[in-house]
Amino acid sequence: MVLWLQRLLVETISLAVGLVLAALIAMQALAVAMFDGMDSCVWLCVGVIPTFLCLIAAHEVGHLLAGKAAGLSFARFTVGLLTVERIEGRLLVRLNRLWFQPAAYVVAGLPAGNTSIRRWATMVAGGPLANLLICVFCLIAASIINPGPTDMIPSEARPGWRSVALLMPGNLTTAWLNVAALISLGFGLGTLIPGRAAGLRTDGGQLFDLFCGQGAPNQSMPFFAAPTEDASSPSQP
Repeated sequence: MVLWLQRLLVETISLAVGLVLAALIAMQALAVAMFDGMDSCVWLCVGVIPTFLCLIAAHEVGHLLAGKAAGLSFARFTVGLLTVERIEGRLLVRLNRLWFQPAAYVVAGLPAGNTSIRRWATMVAGGPLANLLICVFCLIAASIINPGPTDMIPSEARPGWRSVALLMPGNLTTAWLNVAALISLGFGLGTLIPGRAAGLRTDGGQLFDLFCGQGAPNQSMPFFAAPTEDASSPSQP
């Protein structure tokens, strides 16, 4: 019963946060359409797709860099159609042909004889942390370059919330930075929620298991989920 209530609470909070982020993203498109024209609005909507893909890649790069900093050996990095893999000490770049596997994940290995949970937790946290840092950077950049309210708004109404870049973007670039920040924030928070996706633990689920002493480093670092792989054995040097 308690577990069911916890799950309901987490899903309710997740839904509420998701709706707020979706509303803010929609606000960017509406503001750009009003103040910068429909052409800019169309470009903003089209740009969401490559932005989405780049942020997924950034999430996985965060796992990769955090794992490297923690002393984990690199085995494989896959994003979309691209796979970079270490085989017999060499890095090989090839097309990802695993069509029915998750499209973005990192595989790493612990050094032989070392099962440090702290190292694994560092790598797990690297993905969400990368997304949260990108969110902060984009919001700061949007605030700096935002031209402010347009002449369509009376001067006496411009101070206050209308001068906030996130709520009233003055041009296409500001709106795009806001959208990137909101999507990245959604990735970061979403992957930190303990749970399962495609039958595998999310980043938050893995961190929770490690904290409770229930988890072992036995799967790759995914965006949402990844194929299970024996990461406790070292990869090729």
